[in-house]
Amino acid sequence: MNTIIQILLFIFIALTPSLDTLYPATSQLFRDQAVLLHGQMVHSSWILENGLEKLNRYLEYLEKEEAISADQLADQQKKRERLEIEKEEIDRADEQILRYLEQTAPQKPQTVPELSELQEHTAMKEVSLPWGGAREGENYFRACPPEEIDWTPSQSEKLVLPARGSISAGTWYYPSGKVHLGMDLALNLYTPIRAPADGVILYADAPEDSTSGYPGNWSGWPLGAGNSILMLASTEEEIYAISFFHLSNRIQVRPGQQVRQSEILAYSGNSGNSSGPHLHVEVFRVDTDWQDAVSCFQKTVDFSFQTGWESPGACSEYGCRIRPEKAFDFDD
Repeated sequence: MNTIIQILLFIFIALTPSLDTLYPATSQLFRDQAVLLHGQMVHSSWILENGLEKLNRYLEYLEKEEAISADQLADQQKKRERLEIEKEEIDRADEQILRYLEQTAPQKPQTVPELSELQEHTAMKEVSLPWGGAREGENYFRACPPEEIDWTPSQSEKLVLPARGSISAGTWYYPSGKVHLGMDLALNLYTPIRAPADGVILYADAPEDSTSGYPGNWSGWPLGAGNSILMLASTEEEIYAISFFHLSNRIQVRPGQQVRQSEILAYSGNSGNSSGPHLHVEVFRVDTDWQDAVSCFQKTVDFSFQTGWESPGACSEYGCRIRPEKAFDFDD
């Protein structure tokens, strides 16, 4: 409860117009603090939500098996009520934080066409991609690998986590029901992001400042990714395409570069459509050979490998989206 009071007090102070007018230099300080608080709130809410799910399953089992007394059952139900109240308080506080971030956000870019339209026109080479993404000419070649890649057999037995962090949002949906096609790891700013397996970098670009993210910021490529990397990673049995979004501008690799498992690719950030420091990861199981996957990306610069951006678990001729939670080894 004390934490909630502190957060609400912060929001009250931050939203006081006179402070921003009298002390403009405090505006960025408040925004930085709000971003950190939002990350903490998302993580805390996720922990409580998972705790409530486990408690509910446990209570259902006890009631079904009649393995608990009435007094014990009442105590567990009171515990559930306390957790529910705590989660509601955290979610309300987080709404205030997001409202503050929206009200104080930098001027947003102009509205762009629907993503599906951009991908279609890009594939036909009828349009250049916006805000630091792959384009015709110099930036296009910077964002795609060279025509010939020296692909070497992988020595990686399995995919390892790119960074150690708590899952702040899982795949395929947010708790609100909105589609979420990857896994979010809550990380401190500038946490090393490492290669999950041996592979090659297909795309690496950092057009944005490390902490320039805010909700509704559609900079970077894919739209909203901010600073991003895409790599083909292989284990002894499978080939995967793995995307990393919302990075800092401290990217350590270049397109076409061979990398080994656990090599540092970049450092975490808060760029693009992001409300706090974290890493968004998407994983595709490649069902064709690696040359076809590279060719597809060179022609389309499509991070979804033609599976689209609306359907969880979607497949194309190149492969299928899979849950990062199942792809990565969380034990190492």
